Amino acid sequence: MEQPKQDLKLKVKSCPAWVQMNDNAVGYYQIHYQGDLFQKLTSDEAVESLSTSERVDFMGNVRSGVAAGRLQLVDELKLVELFHSDSDRHVVESALSIAIQQSSSSPFPKQWVPTNLLTNYRHFIESNFGARARQVGWIPRSDESDDVRLLRPRLVRSVATFGGDQELAKQGRELAEKWLNDHSSVDPNLVASVLRTAAYYGDKSLMDRYLAEMKKTTDRQARQDLGFAMVFFRDPAAINQAMLAVLAGDVPLMETGGSLLVFGGQISDATRKMPFEFMKTHYDEILAKRPTGGGSDFAALFPLAGASFCDAQSEEELKTFFEPRVDRLLGARHTLDETLEGIDVCIATRAAELESLEAFLRKY
Repeated sequence: MEQPKQDLKLKVKSCPAWVQMNDNAVGYYQIHYQGDLFQKLTSDEAVESLSTSERVDFMGNVRSGVAAGRLQLVDELKLVELFHSDSDRHVVESALSIAIQQSSSSPFPKQWVPTNLLTNYRHFIESNFGARARQVGWIPRSDESDDVRLLRPRLVRSVATFGGDQELAKQGRELAEKWLNDHSSVDPNLVASVLRTAAYYGDKSLMDRYLAEMKKTTDRQARQDLGFAMVFFRDPAAINQAMLAVLAGDVPLMETGGSLLVFGGQISDATRKMPFEFMKTHYDEILAKRPTGGGSDFAALFPLAGASFCDAQSEEELKTFFEPRVDRLLGARHTLDETLEGIDVCIATRAAELESLEAFLRKY
């Protein structure tokens, strides 16, 4: 490419069945799949011809195309059906990221599935990843590859939680119980995943044990694993108990207490607004405890308490509360603007994608 826009002639004798525009994915390009090129690249012949890096790159391009409104969400989900059983770990992890719609900036997946289709969504996760997750299992084996060890934590946890696999969830809870009694009893690479799996199904009594362990241990990795696991609870009483523990200083803001106050409960429809409501009720107290300095202010993260909102009423409530306050908090204006924009995008995406998404998920 020597110009901003340029046509390149392919040196072929006849029109090819498909074109892969980034050979071995070595270039920094975003591909706009026009016409029927996307459909052609999902053909058996094309898929078998793509290298590992090209398959990962293909999924990344499609995700960007969906975010830009050039492709539909169901186009992205079809890639899960295509690549979930791939032999390469990186390809499976990319397919799993699509399946749970998780971004790098949030501890929870996007809230994109309508409530009436959550059962179908769990079947979608189970159908595509369940068999492999059960084959891999929670317990490492001496003869397995490094790729299996690296794939296990996220794959098994996702199937146990978002896929609703009760046997894997039960095993995860048992491992969490073992770890709470003896930190050396569980492979260190699995601790974060088993604690989060147990939290996903846990109640206030389990939260109390997490909090007690947080107060007792001085191991920084253990404290981090416990703190981030608390974000995955869906039980209202448990979430409220953890937030009160942050105010009491039992979960320090400088460790994981901040994530808990901002994100705790956002993983579930039933508890999605708990961080925002808690923040409104205890705003002055939280503000007084927040860490500042070094050109940053923890309070800049406060508007992320509405990061998973996807309706106009909740968006207006978030804006009404923070609008008079953000300009007094270094960086908070930018966070609020981004959060509100994200809510607008979510509302618009749901409206545009709902019909095709329902048709796709009803197959499961």
